[in-house]
Amino acid sequence: MSNAQEFYNEVWPHDHFCCAPPKAKARELAELVAKRTNGIDMLKLPSKLGFRLRHTTWAGGIQALLVGLNGGGFAITVNTNVTPRILASLGQHDLADEQVWEMVHRFTIGHELGHTFFFRWGPKLESKKIRYNSGCHDEHYVAEEQWCDWFSMYYMLRTTDFQPKLIRRLAEPNKQSRLR
Repeated sequence: MSNAQEFYNEVWPHDHFCCAPPKAKARELAELVAKRTNGIDMLKLPSKLGFRLRHTTWAGGIQALLVGLNGGGFAITVNTNVTPRILASLGQHDLADEQVWEMVHRFTIGHELGHTFFFRWGPKLESKKIRYNSGCHDEHYVAEEQWCDWFSMYYMLRTTDFQPKLIRRLAEPNKQSRLR
């Protein structure tokens, strides 16, 4: 059993989420993860869980990609360019470009980590395609995206010094498409 699987069994000893649970569950799990990891910085959390974190530059609107790996665990690839949609969601702010990038970067990693609660752990990590084809429909995709925003927001509110109002803006409903 991998470190990540042990961690997930401890934090959430239930089956994976088929469809997005209520917002309160995002808060509960974010707080459990923060407590269990002593509030580790979001940049270090994937490594602590045994996941791979990669950076790349995409010209398109994709901010990040999560891929389940054979043998368990995940690879998270994050776009080093902050997409215009994300910048628009922040509205007026007084942060320098580097601070915006640091905040969005952490938020994006947290968002992708939120998706990991929707995978079934086992000898072979089951992909989301299996999950979506086994009872959940595409209309739940948007709800899952929002839930992952909330998970990231609650973790960051508990573990970072970034302005709470800006973190909350990143997780506002109806802006789910910006992290795809």
